Parts: sequence; structure tokens; C-alpha cells
Amino acid sequence: MARFDFTFPRTPHNIYASKGKEFESVVRAVVNDNLHDTTPILECLDRISIPHGFRLFLYIARAKGMGDESYFFLAPEETSLNDVQEHAPWEKDLLRLLEVEPSEMGAWQAHLLFTSPCILPTFWHGGYIQREYIYSYVTLRDVIPPEVENIQEKLKGLVNENLLPSVSKSGNTFNVSCVSWSQWGGLMRDKVGLPLSQNGQARFPSCRFSSSSTPLV
Repeated sequence: MARFDFTFPRTPHNIYASKGKEFESVVRAVVNDNLHDTTPILECLDRISIPHGFRLFLYIARAKGMGDESYFFLAPEETSLNDVQEHAPWEKDLLRLLEVEPSEMGAWQAHLLFTSPCILPTFWHGGYIQREYIYSYVTLRDVIPPEVENIQEKLKGLVNENLLPSVSKSGNTFNVSCVSWSQWGGLMRDKVGLPLSQNGQARFPSCRFSSSSTPLV
């Protein structure tokens, strides 16, 4: 028996969704690599660069306290892998130091890195931040439990909307829109403004998500 009694539309090509899927695949590989070599992350996010003398590291959530989160961070090149795990928390404000190409794709890649804790391993209550980003209608079909109240009617109304990521520019601000599903928040559309100067410096809201999150289901 089908989970839903209607057919989901074919997912149109979307460059931001394609990059998002590629990024999630690379993140999984880096997490599973014992050395957590982040070189593939920067190869994937080719519109972002890091300042001389720094490296991108990955801290993996540990079983401690009431919960923990994983995250990428910048530290001096000489930082050891042992220091990475033993001396957390590290400075999480990546975009304070990153150089981001002032373009729609640059803004999208910055958003991917900024929200990466939501797709990285967590421990216990740290899992409240976990999200499934919607990069195709197949993902939408697979992640939403069919027992959600009135989900059939709600999704029928949504599948004709553009639920895939988009980026638009207004002045020096790039407006990122994307949809995600979480067990605790449901289906949400997040809209975030990313100011980018011509020299590539980025300033992002200090909170993980902007205040313009809109519930869809």
C-alpha cells in the first residue's frame, strides 16, 4: 500500500539543491573518515576560502552531559587532531573569518556550512537541532511520517509550491530560502539574509536560523 494516495511531481533541476545533496554526501564521508580530513568540504564549497594560516576542522559530538553537537570550525594550522576533540568548545563563528564569493552560489554555500551542525552527528539533547533538508520531492515523500495529522491534504497543497532552495539578491544582501523537516518542528521554510560585501566578507545572523522561519506542516 502506498504511503500517500497521490503522486509527487518530478523534481525540477535546481543548482542549489544539487549542491546541497553533494555537500551532504561529502559531509557523511568526512564524518566516517577516522582523520576527519575536511579537504573535500572546501573542494565542494568552491566559492568559499579560508584565511592564510588557518584550517577547517571538524569537532565530533561526544557522549557528555545533557547533549552535544558536532560542528566545523577554523583554527590555526598547527592545531592537532587531539586538541580538536579535547579542547572544545571552539569558536563556531565561521563566517567571521571566511571569505565568501559575493554571488548567489557563494551565499548558498555559506548557508550550507553555517547550518551544517543540523546534519552532523549529535548526542542526546543535542539532537534537537537535526534537520532533513528538502532537495527533492522524493526526500519530502520519504521523511514526513504519513501518520502526521491531515498530512495528505497538507502535502497536496504544498507539492505545487516551489519547496526547493532559492537565492535572490537585494542590494548587497543575498536572501536564502530553503525548506527542511525536523521531528520537533515539522516542515519549515527558513529565510535568511546574508550581507556580502564586494571583498567577500560575510556577516550572518548570530542565531542558527533567522526569525523568519515559517511552518508549512
